[in-house]
Amino acid sequence: EAQSKPTTCIGGRRRRNLAKEAAMDAFIAEKIGFLDMFVVVSGVMDQISAEIRLNPDQITLDSIAEADHVSRQASAKIIAAQTGK
Repeated sequence: EAQSKPTTCIGGRRRRNLAKEAAMDAFIAEKIGFLDMFVVVSGVMDQISAEIRLNPDQITLDSIAEADHVSRQASAKIIAAQTGK
């Protein structure tokens, strides 16, 4: 019986770094508090992890670019929800 390859979250490290970058920018701009940075990063990871999963053999530059775009949008939405803007 052939085993399928495990699926992986594409760009997981990249998504986390984008979320951290967005959170840090919002913190420096005094839009969110220090502890809110965790909320942004964990919120992005929770939201995106379920949405974007591919077999490692299916990862392309386009799929990574899509993960990047979705992560940036999710970060912006979470920060906006926290700031009320």
